[in-house]
Amino acid sequence: ALVVHQDIGENVARVFEHLYEQGFVIEQVRPIRLFGGDDDASMAANNTSAFNCRQKASLRGFSTHSYGRAIDVNPLWNPYVRTKNGQQKVLPPAGKAFVGRTDDVGRIRHPSDVTRIFSLFGFQWGGRWRSVKDYQHFEWRKRNPPSQQERSALLSEAERTWRAEAKRHRTRRRQRAKRREK
Repeated sequence: ALVVHQDIGENVARVFEHLYEQGFVIEQVRPIRLFGGDDDASMAANNTSAFNCRQKASLRGFSTHSYGRAIDVNPLWNPYVRTKNGQQKVLPPAGKAFVGRTDDVGRIRHPSDVTRIFSLFGFQWGGRWRSVKDYQHFEWRKRNPPSQQERSALLSEAERTWRAEAKRHRTRRRQRAKRREK
């Protein structure tokens, strides 16, 4: 279960309902308390989580997770990446293998239906930030959300795109399986 601020609970439920309908893979969702509040352990387990009272990763102050207004999705497959003075820091460290943004299952890139769906419900994606790339991170930033009619039209378009991408993934998996059989 995801623990989020009550003000965004309905939007989060709708986001995950749409992701489920689209077939987006989320490896696991377990409360952060099962990891002893250890964000590093949760990320290493590729655990999708929300509320966790902790400091920001690269700045002073509390993370928006501390207020239940941020969600990390498949953090191993969608790592936090900061490059400073030519040195790259990747969290979790095993996420280094997933830094490149591909359209593999469970990974988030832009543009994609995952980023569009979160955006439609008032979230900003950390993968679009300039100073760091936080590919796992969606933060509540409600600013002039689309009307219900606009949202419905955009979700319908996203669903069509998602189905086409899923079909392409299935075809590639079958092709890879056939090559392995030879």
